[in-house]
Amino acid sequence: NNNAYLLRCRATGEQLLIDAAAEPETLLALIGDDGIASVVTTHRHGDHWQALAEVVGATGARTYAGRYDAEGIPVPTDVLVEDGDTVTVGRVELTARHLTG
Repeated sequence: NNNAYLLRCRATGEQLLIDAAAEPETLLALIGDDGIASVVTTHRHGDHWQALAEVVGATGARTYAGRYDAEGIPVPTDVLVEDGDTVTVGRVELTARHLTG
């Protein structure tokens, strides 16, 4: 079990999912007919990407992951991010932070 976060820009309606952790049917129901533009996987541990293939397959979402974690994620990463890079969802800008540990 782990958490997944669905962010939605109120101005544009664009959605972004952080960590397709598990239960793809539940995630897809939450995403709804509006779909998602992107999925950000925070790191390579399996409990953060178990539903990633199903969610990306169903939505066509672009995938983001940290440069040092992407090789451990079994779904191709479209965009590699490093500390300080930004990811946008609608008019909202998120800043990636690399934390050791």
